[in-house]
Amino acid sequence: MQKKNTNVSIKVLYISHEGDSVGGAFFSLLNLINSLKEKVCPVVIVPLDGMACQELKNRGIKYFVVPFSPTFTHSRGIRRVLLFVPRYIVDYYINYHAAKKIQKIIKAENIDLIHSNSSAIDIGYKISAQLKIKHVWHIREFLNLDFNCHPFIGWSRFLKKINRSDAVICVTRCVYEHFKLTDKQNAYVIFNAVRLRHEVNLNCEKKDYLLFCGNIIKSKGIEDAIKAFSIIHQKHNHLKLVVAGAVVEKYFAQLSALIDRLNLKGAVEFLGFQKNVDNLMADALCLLMCSSNEALGRVTVEAMFNGCPVIGHSTAGTKEIIKDNETGYLYTNLEELTQRIFYVIENKESVFEITKRAQCFARDNFTEEKYSKNLMEIYSKLLPGNQIANAVSEHTTSALLRFEN
Repeated sequence: MQKKNTNVSIKVLYISHEGDSVGGAFFSLLNLINSLKEKVCPVVIVPLDGMACQELKNRGIKYFVVPFSPTFTHSRGIRRVLLFVPRYIVDYYINYHAAKKIQKIIKAENIDLIHSNSSAIDIGYKISAQLKIKHVWHIREFLNLDFNCHPFIGWSRFLKKINRSDAVICVTRCVYEHFKLTDKQNAYVIFNAVRLRHEVNLNCEKKDYLLFCGNIIKSKGIEDAIKAFSIIHQKHNHLKLVVAGAVVEKYFAQLSALIDRLNLKGAVEFLGFQKNVDNLMADALCLLMCSSNEALGRVTVEAMFNGCPVIGHSTAGTKEIIKDNETGYLYTNLEELTQRIFYVIENKESVFEITKRAQCFARDNFTEEKYSKNLMEIYSKLLPGNQIANAVSEHTTSALLRFEN
């Protein structure tokens, strides 16, 4: 249950784009709320009733279900042109009524600040402008590079909206640069909180499997993981590749065909969606992070906390988290991926030292304790007349990252 605190400074409305399903962005929101539980009273808006609501209910976090439309589209070219007017009319109608409901909630709950949890939604930005309430826009994804999504109103207009927000938080520097925020004084880079500092696991006795964890879609690089494993399996045929994550039936059929073609039947095990992967990570020889466009990569950090060495694609957010041969291992192509896996399997002592170093890095950079200080510093700047200013020590050294030209 979320611990209630009668001495909280402010009430914040968090708007989530996830409702019937939950992913990294939503779990990061839960970490965010938990990190501020002594200082902030949260209220959450979700667009649909489902898994997200259950998670909020389990933690005693107040929430409201208000259906609204996201800001992005998968359509491109002529299809986007043909669908623009019908989509615009439908979205306008849905979001007009959603905004009215959310405004009533804001007034009834005496909300001081609106915090949008994703770049995939702009309703929080619009309502903040209408009610003259400060707005924080949390950007956790690239949109186009990782999810093949594009702003419905076009990139130019969308970026102008983000730049007009009162504060923008990006989860990595590459996201910060992707959204062209280098000239914005109120744009910051803050790594996600993944857990509390003491919640670590370091298991010396590993089991005979490699782990792939996350959404099982083509852009996550699962096919490269399987191809590299097929080479590993020729020499180490006792090993398995364990895959944890939801996969749609059509893509699963493609992966099954690839597995059969590489003679890996029985060596690759699909577990489906797993709510808790801590033990899987702690026991695994390594985690394969094969996505070439990870905005941050929550599972990479989770693996570090769980004492699981990570082999990651040397791009985007992954290369900001992993320093090659210091906090993990990076690769640029299939051959290098295979070489890194062989190294991890056959050099356990040196890999264990890297794993311990990675865990220290995670504890120094991805904890709720550190996250709380960074967020409160931003909130205090937006609400200088509020009691929240008292929660930020005048002696605190800023840990916020702002990159300027």
